Amino acid sequence: MIFKILLDRYFNQQIKRDSVRIEDEEIYLDVRNMLTVLIYILETIYYDVSLRELLLTYGEVLIEWKQFDIIKLILYGEDVL
Repeated sequence: MIFKILLDRYFNQQIKRDSVRIEDEEIYLDVRNMLTVLIYILETIYYDVSLRELLLTYGEVLIEWKQFDIIKLILYGEDVL
């Protein structure tokens, strides 16, 4: 899934520009909030993926990369979007 690939590259610091090209669209990355970028991609490019699938993938990758501060912000209602 493109979302997992993008997140893995993001957390592995393999993305060297402030944007990525997905299909024919240039997507500008808001490095403060990758979830907003993923939801934008979901709404504009990948209609066949559900929001639930996206959020599960996001959560799995956050756990895999030990991004516990971000998880805490989401769980305790901080403004992450």
